[in-house]
Amino acid sequence: MSAPRVPPRPKPTTRLSRTGETLLTHARRAWPGIRREVLPALLVFWVNLVACGLVFAALEPDDDWFLGLYWSAVTGSTTGYGDVLPQSTAATVLTIYAIASSWLLNLVVATLLIKNVIPEPHLFTDAEQRHGQAHDAVQTAHARYQTAMLEQLCRHRTDTDPHTDPAYRQLQDAEERLHDAEAALHDEQQERGEARAPGAP
Repeated sequence: MSAPRVPPRPKPTTRLSRTGETLLTHARRAWPGIRREVLPALLVFWVNLVACGLVFAALEPDDDWFLGLYWSAVTGSTTGYGDVLPQSTAATVLTIYAIASSWLLNLVVATLLIKNVIPEPHLFTDAEQRHGQAHDAVQTAHARYQTAMLEQLCRHRTDTDPHTDPAYRQLQDAEERLHDAEAALHDEQQERGEARAPGAP
């Protein structure tokens, strides 16, 4: 009787590659919120800085518009080199406003960015976690089945049906769980309106 046929090993998918794919999917999912909320807040932040710089240049006759923008950037970022200082009372009040408004707008931008980039407590959804675990289980079961077949070959036991081996039944169960996990992941991606990866089952 011929030697038992070992099924082909499934294409290995490292956890790092799955993480990269999930991060890319997460970035696509977060981009609409970033474009809708974070970018407008950043625009308000920069418009406020430019306006403060131009007003500072108008209040300080010895400073031009470029120096005013430089003062606004240094003050708004709370770096505070101290090389450009307000000389009038109005410019001093403007400095206080620039610092306070920059702190507030920085807080708003950071809050909106965190809200849109981390909308969930976990990076992986439940379906993605189950799919990854099922894929790992198939690879483990396949390795065990190959080991069992090699042991039979080493013992010159070629007269037994490989399909009756417990390792083969474990491999079948793992492949069924992977199939169910892939279906659940596909349904979740359809609900989110995401296209399936090329070559996905």
